Order: sequence, then C-alpha cells, then structure tokens
Amino acid sequence: MRSKGLDKYLWFQKSRNSIGQICSSLQCNLFDYASLTCSPSYLCPLGLPQMYKIILNKYTNFLCLKLGLCFFRDTLDMYSAEVKSIAKILLGKIAVALKIKPEEMDKLFDDELGQRIRLNYYPRCPEPDKVIGLTPHSDSTGLTILLQANEVEGLQIKKNAKWVSVKPLPNALVVNVGDILEIITNGTYRSIEHRGVVNSEKERLSVAAFHNIGLGKEIGPMRSLVERHKAAFFKSVTTEEYFNGLFSRELDGKAYLDVMRL
Repeated sequence: MRSKGLDKYLWFQKSRNSIGQICSSLQCNLFDYASLTCSPSYLCPLGLPQMYKIILNKYTNFLCLKLGLCFFRDTLDMYSAEVKSIAKILLGKIAVALKIKPEEMDKLFDDELGQRIRLNYYPRCPEPDKVIGLTPHSDSTGLTILLQANEVEGLQIKKNAKWVSVKPLPNALVVNVGDILEIITNGTYRSIEHRGVVNSEKERLSVAAFHNIGLGKEIGPMRSLVERHKAAFFKSVTTEEYFNGLFSRELDGKAYLDVMRL
C-alpha cells in the first residue's frame, strides 16, 4: 500500500529526474518502484543526513522488510569496494582498446566520491501493463555495474528500436556503458538506453553501482581521441555543470546526451 510519506519521497525523486514514479492507474493501490541511494552529498540536494533521516525514520518497517537494510552498512561498504575494483579493471581494458594509457582513464575516475549505489525495489503489481517501473533512459554515468539480486527479469535494453529483456544469470553482473563514457571516448563507446519493468507474479530487487568522473574535473572528449578523430563530437564541461544540467531536465531516453553533442 502507498503511504503519504513514501509518496513524498517518490515525488522528490520525480521532481529531479523522473526516476521515482508511482503507479499510473488510480485503481491500482501499489507503487511500482522504490529506491535507496547512497551518494556523495553534492549529488543529493537534501544532503545525506537529511535524506537518510527521511528514509530510515519514516520507512524503516518497509525497507527493512523488503531490502534488509537494518544493518547493511558494512556489507554495502565491502560490496562497494569490490565493485569499484571491477570498474577500475574494466576502464583499464577500455583504455587499452582505445590505445590510450590506462593511467589517463584512471585519473578521471579516481575520486572517492565518484561512486554511488542505488538499491531498487519493484513490487508485484496486478496491472503491470498500466505501470512504468523505471523510465527509459541511458545512465548519465561512466560505467554502471548492476546486480540483479533475486534473478527476476525486469531490465530491458533498446536494440534496433525494440525492447529486449536481459535475462539474469546466476552470479553474474550486468555492465552498462553510460553517457559520460560515450562523451570521453568521443562516441567510440555508446551508452545504452534501458528501462525497468514490473510484473504481476514476482517482486524484483537490483543493486546498481554508478561510477562517475570526480568533482572538479572536466567531462569532455579525451584530447588524444579528438586528435585521432580530427573532431570533437561533444562539448567539454565541468562535472558540476554536467550534473546541474542533468538534474534540471526530465529523464527522457538519451535526450541529455544529445544536448552535449556538437
């Protein structure tokens, strides 16, 4: 059942980027998506202490029941560190494939505040055809590493103008290229548009780890790739300018990436 407090939290997210949404059917008394985000304070307008106070004080019973969040900090810290090491390896391999020095890529993503974790919960819904779980979008990040925690289908990617389901594999992670990686590689690696859907039979739980360029750094095509391609295909902006622009817009496919194009 929806609560007024939960509606308030979902409304807060929707006003920022349309990620948090409630059921679109007036007859369906279930919400279709809830999340808990652990992020640096510059990405959270409410500030971390206030945000956690809102979530944990008002929704303790719901979140602890569905996500087991009573004493999850140590587990999340360990998971965060391990996933970050995977992201570093992947970014290093991408650098090698691009024929640039791995250190050049590593310097962009070496900020401790560059990672945030979001736990997503999609409850069962009796009318899934009337609900949007997670709006179609591409991630604004460099790399997203996703754990489909209870191995329930729900992630779909857009391929050749059609939505294709990504079937969960046991003990496997899904890696999504984000908009930032498309920008810094000057379009060599393309971000993927995807969405989350719900169903009437099973609830779904996923854990997404987003890896971004650190504060105070420039988001733009790497100079060596611009020289190689003889053109820059994207603007160069500061991290702050990038996220301020992102959060001022509605979530809509790859629309924000299009704003960054030259």
